[in-house]
Amino acid sequence: MTDIARSFFAIRLAQLRRRRKLHQGAVADQLGIPRSTYASYENGIREPNPATLVYLASRLGVSVDYLTGNSDFELPVESGVKYGILRQIRHVKDDDLQPYTPRLEQPPYVADSDRGPGYSPGS
Repeated sequence: MTDIARSFFAIRLAQLRRRRKLHQGAVADQLGIPRSTYASYENGIREPNPATLVYLASRLGVSVDYLTGNSDFELPVESGVKYGILRQIRHVKDDDLQPYTPRLEQPPYVADSDRGPGYSPGS
């Protein structure tokens, strides 16, 4: 982790903790790490290894990119978009999709007993 990423990591950890109105010991307990380790992360003295960074981001409910300053979004944009779309289409009925479903006159390929499966007629 670069010095800049380490600084962002320390700042973002502290921001997340303060926003949740917790003290360092409480966050360390939730993360399952010693308070001294958490304090070292938050003070920029120590940096987690990549596996620990992923674990911390997951437990804190944010992305690794957010923790390291590569993004200002706590969660990847795709996640929010996917969940928003899934929530919307969950209630769509099959009949509503009928106009958007392509109609095929014949299958794209037909099994030909002489040539084996997957060959189109005339190929």
